[in-house]
Amino acid sequence: MLTDQLFDEIKCVIENQLCKVALNSKEFLTFDECVQYTALSPNFLRQQVRDGLPCYKLGGRRTFFKRTEVDAWVLKNRVDLGDEHE
Repeated sequence: MLTDQLFDEIKCVIENQLCKVALNSKEFLTFDECVQYTALSPNFLRQQVRDGLPCYKLGGRRTFFKRTEVDAWVLKNRVDLGDEHE
């Protein structure tokens, strides 16, 4: 029989996985969703927006990101570590 703690842990893992699946199916992400999707800190994401990460503003307040553009931005910033990473 599952303890309450183990049940809560399993429930949390399942909910996190469902959130990831949902983010992968959305065309546009909110700022908070983009933070979760990329695993970047909010401050770093804000800096990347200032440095040219494509985003969309509605009413001058809410920031949205097109998921495919975020994917392209991540892939564009590939770094070849060579033997250094081993």
